Amino acid sequence: MVSPLWQHLREKYGGGQCSIPGCGAERFEISQYCQKHALKKQYWGHPEAAFVPLSYYKTEILEVTKVIIKNRQHVSVNAALNFLNEYIETSKRVASGELPANLFPVPAPEFIMSIGDSRLLNKNGIRDLEPLLIRMAGLHLYCDRNEGGPNVRDHNHRIHLMGHVLLWYAKPSRLKGRGIPRRKVGAYIYENLSKFLINVARSVGREIEGAIRFQKVQEMDLK
Repeated sequence: MVSPLWQHLREKYGGGQCSIPGCGAERFEISQYCQKHALKKQYWGHPEAAFVPLSYYKTEILEVTKVIIKNRQHVSVNAALNFLNEYIETSKRVASGELPANLFPVPAPEFIMSIGDSRLLNKNGIRDLEPLLIRMAGLHLYCDRNEGGPNVRDHNHRIHLMGHVLLWYAKPSRLKGRGIPRRKVGAYIYENLSKFLINVARSVGREIEGAIRFQKVQEMDLK
C-alpha cells in the first residue's frame, strides 16, 4: 500500500523525461532520472557512472606495486595493512555479536564479515592483504588521472568504486542487490587510507619524473 505522503511526492515530482541529456525515458517514481540512471546513481554515486574493470587500471597497478614493494617495511604500509585487517576482524566480531556495534561502529559489518580468507591467502596459506592494498592504490591512481571523464565521473563515483574493491572479496551473491553499502565502505576506507593512497600516487609521479629526467640525460649524452 502506497502511503499518502509517497503518493503526494509522486504526483508532485513524478512524470516527465529523464534529466540526462539524450535520454528520453520516463522518470522513475520521484527521481529526476529514468529507472536505469536512477539505479546507476544508487549503485555508483552518479547517474552515468559504472563499474571500472580491473583491466582498465592494470598500468596503475604495476606502477603502485613497485612503490609498495620497494617500501614494504615502511611504517605507512604496515599501518595501511593493519587497518584493513582490523576492519575485517572487527566486522566479523561485531556481526557475530561478540563486540557491541555502538562501541565499534564499523560500516557494513554484515557484508565485511563475509570476506573469505580463501581470496586473501598467499601460497603459504597465510592471509595476505598486500594484493588488496595494491589494487586499492592502483584504482586510486587511476581515479586521480581520470576523474571527471567518462570512466570516473566525480569524487562520489570514486568513493563508490573504492568501496566495491573491498566488497568484491565478500560473497559475490551479496553484491547483486540494491542495498550494497559501497559508499559507506568506500568513505570509511578513504577516511583512513587517503593519506597513504595520496603518498603512493605522489611516489609514482616522482618515479615517472625521475625516469623522464634520466631519459633526457641519456639522449644528451648520445648527441
